[in-house]
Amino acid sequence: MNLDHLSYSQWRAWASCPAAAWAQYVGGLYRPGTTEAMSLGALTESAMTATGEPADIIASLEPDHREFLVTKKGEPTTAAVRAVEWGRATAKLPYVRAAMDGATLQASLDCVLGGVVWRCRLDIWDSKSGLVWDIKTTADPLAEEWVPRLGCRGNFIAARGYGYQLALYQHAVEQETGEKPDVGILAIGKHKTRDGEAIPDVWFFAWQDIAQLDGYREALAASCQHPWTCELGATVRPIPELYAMTDGADLPRCESCDWCIASRTEPIRAYSDPERRRQ
Repeated sequence: MNLDHLSYSQWRAWASCPAAAWAQYVGGLYRPGTTEAMSLGALTESAMTATGEPADIIASLEPDHREFLVTKKGEPTTAAVRAVEWGRATAKLPYVRAAMDGATLQASLDCVLGGVVWRCRLDIWDSKSGLVWDIKTTADPLAEEWVPRLGCRGNFIAARGYGYQLALYQHAVEQETGEKPDVGILAIGKHKTRDGEAIPDVWFFAWQDIAQLDGYREALAASCQHPWTCELGATVRPIPELYAMTDGADLPRCESCDWCIASRTEPIRAYSDPERRRQ
């Protein structure tokens, strides 16, 4: 198939597991599953910027999310209604409201990068102030974990590679307006007080290192034009060529995602205990 356009989520899928991405986007053999937590997170994010009743907001989400958010009678679940309330309560916080007032919400922009059209959706775009915020829900915005690609610990932004997404959105706005905006992540966590009350744990992570973003943007462009290294450490073809492949059997596999486990045909691996490295 020919590549019509790319999005960050598509690129992320190819970077994480080329075999699963081919099965999803080209072969039509696989659709990633979701969980109730993921669906409620998506609903919370949408409720911050969307109007209407909970059912209307749910209807705007991907079909995979809806099955976790409505009852058999087609009505929003109690958890879904609470997620909408949570998103709207977060949007009313003074510092969140200040970021959203006067901004364009859920703006759609197309841009060209690496000779390919990329489709972007900007959660909050304040064109007057030159700011773009992408909304993310997470258990704990400040919690850190080991990030292999960086060789150090970092929070969920580093772990999920959201810098690439911000670099793409920055490029899209610059291409549209001629001005490079500041970008960042509006992270929403949930904190339980000692009284058992759940309150929003909100942080604005304003990206500081412009050179990092430039490097991420260049990496996105290069992945469309030249062989590139995915997160598995393997070299793969440029993304447009991956879409043109008629068989994804030889593509690198992460062996930990749903597709790799379900489609595994060779479960035998050579093994010996690792030897302790000498200091």
